[in-house]
Amino acid sequence: MNNKDFFQALKTTNINYLLCDLHVHSIASADVLDKVRYERLNAKEKALIESLSITKDAYKEKWSEYDSLVADKIRPEDYFNLIRERRDHIADSYDLSEGKDWAVIAITDHNSCRFSCRLSKHAWNIKKEHRIIILPGMELEVQFKVQDEYVKVHICLIFAPCVEDAQIYGAINSAYKNATDTEESNWNFGDTIKVENIEDFIKHLRGNPSFPAMCVAAHVGTSKGMCEETINVFTRKQVEYARLIAELEEYSAESNNKISRKSYKKGEIENKISALEGSLGDANLEALKLIGKCGFDALQVSNIDDDTHYRCLHRFKPEYGRATTILCSDAHRLEDILNCGNNLVSYIKFPSFNSHITEGKFFELLNYSIRFGETRFTSVPENKLSCFIRGIELSPDTADAKKFWPFNLTPPHRQDQILFCIWCGL
Repeated sequence: MNNKDFFQALKTTNINYLLCDLHVHSIASADVLDKVRYERLNAKEKALIESLSITKDAYKEKWSEYDSLVADKIRPEDYFNLIRERRDHIADSYDLSEGKDWAVIAITDHNSCRFSCRLSKHAWNIKKEHRIIILPGMELEVQFKVQDEYVKVHICLIFAPCVEDAQIYGAINSAYKNATDTEESNWNFGDTIKVENIEDFIKHLRGNPSFPAMCVAAHVGTSKGMCEETINVFTRKQVEYARLIAELEEYSAESNNKISRKSYKKGEIENKISALEGSLGDANLEALKLIGKCGFDALQVSNIDDDTHYRCLHRFKPEYGRATTILCSDAHRLEDILNCGNNLVSYIKFPSFNSHITEGKFFELLNYSIRFGETRFTSVPENKLSCFIRGIELSPDTADAKKFWPFNLTPPHRQDQILFCIWCGL
C-alpha cells in the first residue's frame, strides 16, 4: 500500500484529513528579493514581482515597506490562484478526489502581515468553491533575555481567518506592553520586537480576548530557532567558565609575594567562577525547559531527526512543558508549499466541518488539533509504507485476545485482521 492508496482510504464521515502547512512565505516577504531566492521563483511569481517596477535591492529586509507595496499593487486573487495551482498539483499527485483536497496554509511573512491578511479574507470568501483556507500571520523576530544575555529567535504568529492587520498590530502591542517594563513607543511592523520576559509575551499573545494568536516556535533546531539560539548562550557561558578556570590556575601558579593587585584580581576571577557555576549544566535540557515554559502551541521542525528528538523529549519530560512538533515547509516559493523535504507532505486530522463554519470555530478546532499533534499532525513520505501495521489476528474468545486488547474492551467478534493506524512519530 503506497501513500496514494492511504490517502484514498481516508474516507470517514466525522473527521477530515486536510493538507496543512503552517509556515509559508509569500511574494510579500522581502527576503524573496534575495538574488538566490529570486532566481528559484517560477515565472509566474517573478511576473507578479516585476509588475511592481522596483529596484529589488532597495527593498531587501525592508519588511514593512515591501509588504505594503505588494498589498497595495498586487491583487490577492492573482497570488491565490497560484497557491490553488500548487494545491491542485499535490492533490493530483496523491489522487485526492474533490472534497478530499482541502488545504490549510498559514502565510507567515517576515515581521509584517498586510498581504497575508488580504489573502486570508479572499480565500475565506471562496472556500466553498476552492477548498483552501489561508490563515493570516507573520514570522516575528523576537529578542529576549536568557541568563542576562539577549538572543534573537523567530516565532510564527498565526491568527484566525479574516483577522485584519490592524487587529494583529494591536494584539502584538498589547502583549509587548504586558511583557516589557518600558515606556517606549509601540512596536511597528517590520521591526524586531524586544521583550524582557518571553513567557509573558507568549502568554498574552495566546490569551488575547479578541484576537488570540497561535504561537509556533519556528525552526527550533536551526541558528534562528529557539533551541539553537538559547543553547548558544549556555555555550558562551561554558566557554567563559573554561577561560576563567585557566586564568585562575595561572594566577595560582605564581608565588604569593608577586605584586598585590594580582591577588585582588584573583579574587574577582573566583567570584566570576562562582557565579557561573550555578548557571551551567545540561544546555539541551535547559533550552528545552525554556521552550516548555513559554507555552508554545507547537515547535516547527524541518526534518525527521528534529521531529523525533523534540517529540520524545516533551513526551517523557512533562515538567518541561508540552509543545508538540509539527513539520512545515518554511516555503519561500510556490513549489515548496506543502513540501517538507524528503518528499514529506504534511496534513492534519481535523474534526468534521462544512463551508458554513465560522472563522472563530475553525480556529478553535485547529488549535485543538495542533495541541494534540502527536495523533493529529503528521507527514507521509511519498511511496513509502509508514502509516499502519497490519496482521494482528486473534480469536475474540482467547485469553490472549482479552489480555492484549486495549482498555479492557471486548475484542471484536470476528477473526479477520485488525488494522492499527499510527498517525505519527512511532
